[in-house]
This record gives sequence, structure tokens and C-alpha cells, in this order.
Amino acid sequence: MRQTPWIQSVTLPASDQALKQAVRIGPVPVSSIDEIPIELAVEILQAALKVPYRASDQHVQIIRQVMGPVTAHAVLHYGSEEQFIRAAMGQVSLAPDPRITVLTGQPGVGKSALLLAIARLVHGADKIKLCAELPPFPIKPIIHLPIRSNISKAEMYTLAARQIGLDHEYEARSDANLRHLQLRLIQYGSCGILTDELQFVTRSSNANSQVSVLITRLADLGLPLTLTMNYSLVHKLKKRPPEERARVLSSPIVMLPDDGDDPDYRAYLDDLKVVMDGRLEIDPFKDSYEIVGLTGGLKRPLIRLISVAYKIARRDWNRHSERVVVHMDHLRRAYASLDYEEDRKLVEQCHRALLGLSNVPDEYVCPFELPLQQAQAMKERADKLRQQHLAKSELAAALGKSAVQIKSTTGATPSNSQAVIQLPSSVSPVPPPKSPKRRTSLRTAGDLLAGLRKQA
Repeated sequence: MRQTPWIQSVTLPASDQALKQAVRIGPVPVSSIDEIPIELAVEILQAALKVPYRASDQHVQIIRQVMGPVTAHAVLHYGSEEQFIRAAMGQVSLAPDPRITVLTGQPGVGKSALLLAIARLVHGADKIKLCAELPPFPIKPIIHLPIRSNISKAEMYTLAARQIGLDHEYEARSDANLRHLQLRLIQYGSCGILTDELQFVTRSSNANSQVSVLITRLADLGLPLTLTMNYSLVHKLKKRPPEERARVLSSPIVMLPDDGDDPDYRAYLDDLKVVMDGRLEIDPFKDSYEIVGLTGGLKRPLIRLISVAYKIARRDWNRHSERVVVHMDHLRRAYASLDYEEDRKLVEQCHRALLGLSNVPDEYVCPFELPLQQAQAMKERADKLRQQHLAKSELAAALGKSAVQIKSTTGATPSNSQAVIQLPSSVSPVPPPKSPKRRTSLRTAGDLLAGLRKQA
């Protein structure tokens, strides 16, 4: 396959390790925050903890899945300089029904960070001039649209135009406006559109239809489309007519939470230790399982947990040590704190969904049947979580407290598991059992006299 500049701009590194290195963002240590006001220190720390990015094997696989249709589009439309010239002069139209991919996952799993990694990876090139009839055009292979509210057709096309450096307003009052934007996208070598945070469009009674209209307008641009959304929005779209479901939900990608067994996750914990600049004393290998239990394996709650733990450690700081140090006990206390309450509710719901329990909101339940490998991985995680609850139950029983009752069905997957966990509303000490009373028969005067004779 000939590597034209447009195809080359969307070609990923051949090896997974090279791809991981290409999207990596290293940690930046935060120093001199222990003496500034505590709330300011926490905000600075939380912002710094968001900086590191380390792709796992799952992330690499998702990046390749997302970029597959994008690369195919480049091969089909930019296979030669002559083909580009014809398209840039308006002699070739884009496909009216592009490939739509849905990237979904639980809130805070890291979907937005992955899209930003793709945008860094596929950054385009300088201007290219191929003939006298056309001006030089830069290559802008990916259009990243952070849609955080319901926007009109004109606003959406204006946002897309600005992403390729155009300041024109596309009011979309006629088809000519759309055709002009399509031509501009061709000239700039655009091969794919990534959208983020579509769930923010779903805040009204007619949210399902609004999202469908938005997706149709995006598809009208003629480029492969990746829609990023939480589970809850996918569940809503599944209620749309069959023809819409077949068009929008036929190519799903499910992004799962991190696993404590993953070496990349442990390396990510090491990155966070670097950010903390000696203030986070944890063992990523030994403590990764418990940290996943406290965060659900989600990146956003993890950053919040460490930030809240620093606040707790800062308040405990007696200034005899050189700096504030966060231990695992601070992370446990942060999990139970008021500052982490909403994250804790999120994590608990994610655990309930993992165990296949009932009455879990749609936003935590995967709307698709997972592939065999992912389903097996989730089953193993559910088994580990179940064992953790059993261990806590045995410990509570040993301490004389109400036990956590867990029933599980062997071999069940998270999607059809019959596991049931009954958690007491409050755990209170159980009084020790009373000693059995010794039964004594009634004695007569003759019995007492006989006993005295024996003693004599």
C-alpha cells in the first residue's frame, strides 16, 4: 500500500509498545504545596494527578479499533496525489452513510483521556501543495468535537469548521453550507470525527430524539464517526426504532475499568507516586487490589481519592516530619469521608453491577454482551470481589459483628449472575451467647441427710 501523506498521517505504530510510548504523558512532580492553604494545595494536586497518561493493553486495542475505519477512509479517498486533487476540486463526493462506532463505558473510566490520546497521536502535518490550481492545504486527519450540551445544527457545523482552523459561520440554512464544509474537510485530509460527552445532551424529555438528530447531522459530514457515551445513553438509544439501532449501535466498543493485576495499572500508580513527589507511600504491587476496590478501577475516582487522602493527611500532619505523607490508611479514611461520598456511591454501584445484582441503574450496567475474553475477565473480577466480601464477612463474624451474607452461582458471568449480597444497614456488636444453666433436680430432706452421712 502506497504511503501518501494523508494515509501516513493516520497510520499507527506497528508494535503495541511503540504505540504506548507515542501516547504516553509522563508525570510531573508537585513540590512545595504543604505550606500553602490546604484547599489550594488540593486543587493543585488534583490538577497534577490528571496529567499522566499511560495506555494499557486494552487502551491500545481500543485505539486500533477506533482508527481502523479512519485508516480505511484515508486509503479509499487519499490513495494518490491525483485522487486528492480530484476530491479537493469537488469532483468526488464523500460516502453518505459512514461507519459509526460507539465507545462506551462507566462514568470516569477514562474515555475522554483516550480520545485525547488519539488526537495527540494523529496530529496532522504541514501544508502540502500539489498543483498550481489549488492552494497549499494542511492535513487535519481527526476532528475532535467535545459536545457538552445540546447544540443546534449551525453551532455543530461551526464547531467542526473551527476544528480545522476556519472562522466562518456555517448557519446550515441550505445544503450549500453543508457541501462547502464537506469540501473543506476533504481539502484538509480529514478522515474521522470523534465526539465526547454526548450524555450531556440527554437532559430533557425528548433527549433520545435530540441525540438521534445530532448523530444524523454528524454522519452527514461523510466521515467515519466515533461516538463516546456512558452506558446510560446507550440504553436510551436502544429504545429507538430498529433501523436507528442497527445504524448507530452496530459497532460497539466497551471500555472496562482497570484491573489490579494489570502491570500497566501498577505502573500508572507509580506515575501518581512521582506526581506526589514522595508524599504517597503505597506499594503498587501489593496495594493495587485494594485500591481498585476503593475506586472501582476508575481513573477519575482514583484521582479524587488521592486528593482527599492528602487533605486528611495534611490535617493530621504534626510538622515533625519534613512533609505530608499519605499511607493506605489515609486512602481508606478518604473512601469513608464526606468529600468522597459521590465517588463512593459510584464505586459501590459499579461493584453491584459487576456482581450482577438487581436494582442497579442503567448507567452502571453494560448495555452490550461482552466478547468472550472480556466476559471472562469480568467474571474473574467478580469472583475476586466476591471473595473480598466473604473475607470481610468472616472477619466481622470473628469480631462478633453482623456478617455479610453472600450467595453465588458457580460459573455465572456478570451479565447473568445470580449472586446475592445482603448487607446489613448497620453493623452492631452481637452479644456473646449466654452460658447454659445447670439443671438441678429438687432435693428432699432424706437426700440431704444421706449426703451428710457420706461426708461423715
